[in-house]
Amino acid sequence: MADGQLVTTADLELLEGPPPADDNLDLRAIRLRAERGALERALVRSSGGLAAAAKLLGISRPSIYALLETHGLTAGRKRAELPWRGCCAAARRSASKRWSPPPPA
Repeated sequence: MADGQLVTTADLELLEGPPPADDNLDLRAIRLRAERGALERALVRSSGGLAAAAKLLGISRPSIYALLETHGLTAGRKRAELPWRGCCAAARRSASKRWSPPPPA
C-alpha cells in the first residue's frame, strides 16, 4: 500500500534508477521470447496436442504450425521413434501431431 496519495517505485518494490545495461528493449526480440514461452507452455499444458494448444492460445491450428516453424520447434517425434504396437492409423496420426520438447543440446 502507498503511504501517500502517489504510488512510488518503492511502493511497487521496483528497482530505482536506470534499467540494467543488459536490458534489451528490442520489441521484436521481446515479442518473440514471449511468443515462444507462451507456445511452449500451451504445448506442455495440452500434452503436446496441437489443436488443444492452439485453442489455449486463441489461434487457429494453421497458425500454431506457423509459430512452430518460426521458433524452430517440431510438431512431434518422427514415426520411426514411436513405439508402435499394431498398425492403428488413428493412433499414428494422433501421435505424429504431438509436440515434444527439443532434445537437450
